Amino acid sequence: MHADHLDGAPAFDDRACFSVVGSGPERGTFIAPLRIPALPPRPAEVPGPRPARAL
Repeated sequence: MHADHLDGAPAFDDRACFSVVGSGPERGTFIAPLRIPALPPRPAEVPGPRPARAL
């Protein structure tokens, strides 16, 4: 996660999966939004031209 942050990969409100493992059968995962104020927002996706439709 730290390396991704340094590379500029994550953006504010992206989702990340966290996994935790205990010393026995304990384990779990959860998905959480990244709401770290230092992260930039993800640029809005601009829709491209629509593909031509066959007649």
